[in-house]
Amino acid sequence: MSKGTLGLAGGVILALLLFAGCGSSSGDEPLTHAEFLKQGNAICKKRNDEREKTISEALGKLAAEKKKTVVPDEKKKILLEIIPFFEQGTEELKELEAPEKDEEKVEAIIEAREKAAQETRDDLDKFINSRDQYKVPNELSTEFGLERCYQ
Repeated sequence: MSKGTLGLAGGVILALLLFAGCGSSSGDEPLTHAEFLKQGNAICKKRNDEREKTISEALGKLAAEKKKTVVPDEKKKILLEIIPFFEQGTEELKELEAPEKDEEKVEAIIEAREKAAQETRDDLDKFINSRDQYKVPNELSTEFGLERCYQ
């Protein structure tokens, strides 16, 4: 083989090795319960911090406009800005490789979170007046050990 052919072959092998580590986690080992909680809690914290920052900024803007009360349309606008943080957190939790013994519990949490987010999108007024649709995902998350994984 010539130097050029060896270089090309070496480059292809290197590329294959680099890309072998990319992609979905389906071939990865499941996380331990403790690892899942550590990563899951980090996801929840990040998304809740983003949500709280968005709410704070929106309320600050309203205060700057000297509005004494937040009317329902303004609440709906803020809500539409923060729902994606909950949905993104749900997607990120779904991407984690749950421990085999916890798969059913994690799936129940994911399904409850997806249902709550959809119910909120379907009826913003219901969320403004009550957060009952988040009761089940909050309870499941807390029982599992996920902190601050709520809406």
